[in-house]
Amino acid sequence: MSTAASLFGNSGGAVFLEDGQFVGVPARITTLQLGFGVDIITHMGFFIPVDRVYNFLEDQLFQFVYDTSMTSVQCENMRTNKIKEEEKKLIIESDGSEEEERQKIEEPDEEDDEDDE
Repeated sequence: MSTAASLFGNSGGAVFLEDGQFVGVPARITTLQLGFGVDIITHMGFFIPVDRVYNFLEDQLFQFVYDTSMTSVQCENMRTNKIKEEEKKLIIESDGSEEEERQKIEEPDEEDDEDDE
């Protein structure tokens, strides 16, 4: 939680400590329902911790935002390759399950053969 004043429109920046250390990104402003209206509490805001921001960027393959050794093009290529790999896995999984279903239909049960005798 942050005690920095934030209002709609100026709450999109980062949260820093006095020494310049980046600690998070504002996520919401606190409001209080008063009758039929809403009052904004400007001294109480919540932010997402920086480690969650970095984890999200890494999971989504946007490392170029914080890692100068990566470019946006490299990250885009990595995202494209990841999508292709996931599509291949889905195709393989669906082909495998279809093959299993076909085998079940084509192969008679052993119990049924014994009953016929």
